[in-house]
Amino acid sequence: ADKDTALAVKLIAFTGFRPGSDADTQAKTKAYGATTLESQHVRVDGDTMHFDFIGKEGVRQQHELTDSAMAKEIRERAAKGGRLFQTSQTKALAYMKQTMGSDEFKTKDLRTWIGTTTGYAKVTEMPAPKTQKELKASVNAVAEHVSRRLGNAPSMALARYIDPAVFNSWRAGVGA
Repeated sequence: ADKDTALAVKLIAFTGFRPGSDADTQAKTKAYGATTLESQHVRVDGDTMHFDFIGKEGVRQQHELTDSAMAKEIRERAAKGGRLFQTSQTKALAYMKQTMGSDEFKTKDLRTWIGTTTGYAKVTEMPAPKTQKELKASVNAVAEHVSRRLGNAPSMALARYIDPAVFNSWRAGVGA
């Protein structure tokens, strides 16, 4: 696979960004993702990259990522202006399939991994709910936290990006 596609997929794996598509960048409200990011969407300070762009459905994405090797590469690409990666959503999907050795893996699986691990980390730092009402509120708080990370609605994070097993200990504690 080419270096641009590999770097875009690495960015998805580290951040949970959507892949992005050319159709999204030509929509009425331009939306971006990892494969369509432009130099204007990133600022690099040392080893930390600060991303700020409009994602799907007009949701503003603001994320930081610290990785020295990637920061060096992104800094050089951003200095040239224009798109950071000469790749596409289709190439990213093909790269995932090739790298994983299976047609089963998609870039969405990286987002699901991040949603689930982010959700689990949040569950472990919150107090266990004692009632059904507290359980619902706590699950919603986790969904809100994950949705901020992934740039989608809490209901979407809960339905598609957080493995329900993340909440098993809470459910067992309230008899749900």
